[in-house]
Amino acid sequence: MAMAMAVSVPYDVVLEILLRVKDVITIFRCATTCKSSASAYSKGWRRLLAADPSVLRRCLPEDVCRSAPFAGFFTQQRPRRGPPVPCLVPAPRPVLDPRRRPLSFFFPDLDDHRYFDHAIPLASRHGLLLVRLDLCRAGIDPDASGDLLAVCNLLAGTIHVLPRLERSCDFDDHEATGYAMLTGADHSNNNDHQQELLGSFKVLVIGILASWEGNTMLYGLRTFSSSGEPMWNTCAGSVNCSNYGARLWQHSAAVCGGMARWLFWGLWGLYAFGVSVETNNFPFTRVHDRMHPQYEPYISVDSEGRLALFFMQRNGPQLLILTLDDNNRIWSRARVLELKQENQHKEQPLVGYTCLGEKNGTLIIKDSFQHVYFADAATGVMHEVKKLPTKCKISRKRTVSIDMD
Repeated sequence: MAMAMAVSVPYDVVLEILLRVKDVITIFRCATTCKSSASAYSKGWRRLLAADPSVLRRCLPEDVCRSAPFAGFFTQQRPRRGPPVPCLVPAPRPVLDPRRRPLSFFFPDLDDHRYFDHAIPLASRHGLLLVRLDLCRAGIDPDASGDLLAVCNLLAGTIHVLPRLERSCDFDDHEATGYAMLTGADHSNNNDHQQELLGSFKVLVIGILASWEGNTMLYGLRTFSSSGEPMWNTCAGSVNCSNYGARLWQHSAAVCGGMARWLFWGLWGLYAFGVSVETNNFPFTRVHDRMHPQYEPYISVDSEGRLALFFMQRNGPQLLILTLDDNNRIWSRARVLELKQENQHKEQPLVGYTCLGEKNGTLIIKDSFQHVYFADAATGVMHEVKKLPTKCKISRKRTVSIDMD
């Protein structure tokens, strides 16, 4: 009886209860504990949070950063027995669960425990995780044609499997393929329009092919929108590279101001290729003309919501941060950050560092001894990640940081 009364609590009453909870982490843990599959607006905290991201914003104190809480990163782990599966490595202050969890943990209603076997995390946005499934190798579906992508809603506990993405003879190389996730909040500054798109998402997949003879870079863009027809839309084009060549440096795009941007390295500098969901523009701009790729550039959005470039010096604990001006034209040097381990009292031996990712002011860094750290982009303090997934070679292309909003 008491359970039935609790389940039937109206949306506005549940919202008032949530607004009185001062710790947003407590709210997340309540959401992940609630496994209700009922309607988002009348039953279940879990689906309520997933359906209305503004709830989390209103629960945050006025004086704290308004960026989405950083949950950690997904990578592949290989269990003692069985194939590799995506696994969440929680942030230093976990918002979901303090323990390392396989992706299947967020979907208790899965009919087959093999569903995420061999799956690879690709991109994320506001609690949504894009993965590439391999149901053939998992022994579930014999159809191995094309790429099967799925959008996983970690709060709602739902999986949206996209139509199979046919491979192209020109753009079928996963090493030259970039991915991006956008939500309804990225589509427009109009609040009414955002409400209409609440809960919607768009997936962008871009393939790159360099053409040395014509001094151009050919691209093929495929998009899927959950609010449109259940099909992939495709387009192709080219941009003038002035014979620079092009190498995709970062597979997961940075999303800022309704535009997804991928990072490329050419013979004469660093470039960003953008796709606007509002205007269908495809800007290809030079970011830096002198920085050597050994500095491990990574493009992301900082804790203030600005597009930022992070250059990691491989042979020293320094991080150079550039930010883009309000007109999206000029990159300026913001600061140089000295990285240091927590409670470090003496100089450390020289090691190499690699930037694996960044989300909302937290960097994911790996050193040459395969140790992984969470680093504060404001202070430079690094916290070592304990108990990494077993038999896991963590790399940038298999690491996807995730926030919850």
